[in-house]
Amino acid sequence: MQPPQFDGLTNWDDYLVQFELISELNGWSPDTKALYLAAGLKGQARAILSKLDAVRRRDFKELVTALGRRFGAASQTQLYKAIL
Repeated sequence: MQPPQFDGLTNWDDYLVQFELISELNGWSPDTKALYLAAGLKGQARAILSKLDAVRRRDFKELVTALGRRFGAASQTQLYKAIL
């Protein structure tokens, strides 16, 4: 089973839960999870990769942290406040 792509427009927390379940189902190592997550980014979410060095973009925890900072619930609250 393959995880869907993440474009930054859907809820990050919901996506991460689904991604973690799929990775567990497939028995992926942390390195494999990082590669699948990075390869599945598109749109504005893909831009996160260029902000990370080569080592950090292959580290699952670092990648999740960077995506969470940009697309997690806390950053979305700030975005919606700015829009209002």
